[in-house]
Amino acid sequence: MASTPHERPAYLAVVHRFVNSLDLDPADWSDEIQNAGELTDWLRADCALPPGEHATEDDLRLALHLRTALRGLARANHGEPAEAGIEELARRCFARLPLQAVPGDVVLAPVGLSAVRAALAGIVAGYATAVAAGEWRRLRQCPGDECGWVFWDSSARANRRWCTMAVCGNRAKVRAFSRRNTT
Repeated sequence: MASTPHERPAYLAVVHRFVNSLDLDPADWSDEIQNAGELTDWLRADCALPPGEHATEDDLRLALHLRTALRGLARANHGEPAEAGIEELARRCFARLPLQAVPGDVVLAPVGLSAVRAALAGIVAGYATAVAAGEWRRLRQCPGDECGWVFWDSSARANRRWCTMAVCGNRAKVRAFSRRNTT
């Protein structure tokens, strides 16, 4: 019996793009958000930031800390404890991006924030919704030594380890085989 792939919920799409705005692969390292202007552009393209709104340096620092925290929480989704300080960093970021439940809807909305902070709070809302729905555990950071890509685990049992078995999984298996056979 074939298993049915589990689709990524729409509310996690922006969270997924946000954490992967940093690509750690040494061969193609890139960071789409390196300054306040790039954060503004990213939020405009991915979070519908209104024209005329611009990120500040403080917004940039908050966004980069948020991305680091979410990537760390995704890395912990392999069943290992989150690295030291990641949960505290996440709490500090979330505290600066308050949300409230909207009556009659199953959504969280930003509370009293600038447009830029509201866009960042929308990313936090996607994370919170995923945690509440039990879906967050499927967003994982690849443990490959040369990767770090965050991927959606669409497997029926939510037990996929690598972003791609053909690349990162294969590298790990070759290294393990080599270690076993060199002694």
